[in-house]
Amino acid sequence: MPSSKPRIAEVVDLAKIRANTRLVACRKRIARAQETNKRALTRLFNAGLLFTKEGTRIGRDLLLAYQQLLRVEALLVRLSDANAPASKANAGKLAATFRELEAVLERTSALTHRTGEWLDALRSE
Repeated sequence: MPSSKPRIAEVVDLAKIRANTRLVACRKRIARAQETNKRALTRLFNAGLLFTKEGTRIGRDLLLAYQQLLRVEALLVRLSDANAPASKANAGKLAATFRELEAVLERTSALTHRTGEWLDALRSE
């Protein structure tokens, strides 16, 4: 009869896996938002409307949104650093950063949509 050695089960921290999955998803969303933002600015510039009063305002708003995306991305990198201690304070900061990210992504999406509508309206005139 084979000797039955007790097996050691591997313990998996689901909270860490969930947090890592959420970070990866957030980074992808940030990258998509940055790319969309860049395309909107490029369209504005290529149409020659960046130097109009309305175009300048929209361009400035898009650049501010892009800066906010970069800042939130940097915060996520710092908070998700593998060497950072997994503390409740860090988890709280991460949750606040996720909330801020949602607000920034929503604002960026609205700005990009508004820019597209404005350019389409001008093109149809």
